[in-house]
Amino acid sequence: MTYSKLLEFYARRGQSLCGFGINEAVLPLESSEVALLIFSELGLCILGGDIYKRLDEDSFNPTYENWYFEGNDVDESISKARTYLGNLTGEQLYVSFIVS
Repeated sequence: MTYSKLLEFYARRGQSLCGFGINEAVLPLESSEVALLIFSELGLCILGGDIYKRLDEDSFNPTYENWYFEGNDVDESISKARTYLGNLTGEQLYVSFIVS
């Protein structure tokens, strides 16, 4: 697999927060499982992430919910992310990933 699949996925499903003064891109929570599969296929370790709530078309707010992973085991990092994200509830939640 190439990074083009990841870039295409973000272009199709992601939302840039640059217009809101945050240098990140987020994905809807319901798209996170597909992102995790792509990260796994690419061998990318997920070091953590942040959660945002979309208030309306023009604004996102951080929920101050986040997680982190210390290590370099790709499968373990994805498992931790999957567990964390699986426990979230609520509408209009978006996630940013920090990968290495």
